[in-house]
Amino acid sequence: MSTGEDDSASSTSAALSLVRANVLELLKGFDSPPRLLRVQAGGVTLEAEWPQSPPAVNGAAPPPVDERPEAGVPQSHQRLDP
Repeated sequence: MSTGEDDSASSTSAALSLVRANVLELLKGFDSPPRLLRVQAGGVTLEAEWPQSPPAVNGAAPPPVDERPEAGVPQSHQRLDP
C-alpha cells in the first residue's frame, strides 16, 4: 500500500471507531434494541440488525446494552483480524 492508501485506511478506521462509540452511546438510551440501525458518516456506514424478541413481561427490564466491541454486532458483520 502507498502512503495515501495508508492514510485513507487510517482515516476510515478512525471514523468507524468514532461512529461506533457514538452508536453505542445512542443505544444506551433505548428501552430495547432496535430492529435495524444504519448510520452513515462520510464514507463510513455502520449497519446492525437484531432479532426481534418478545416484549417484556410484567414490566421486566430489558437486557442492558453490552459495550464490548463485538457485542450487538451480528456475527456475520463482525470483523475478523488476521
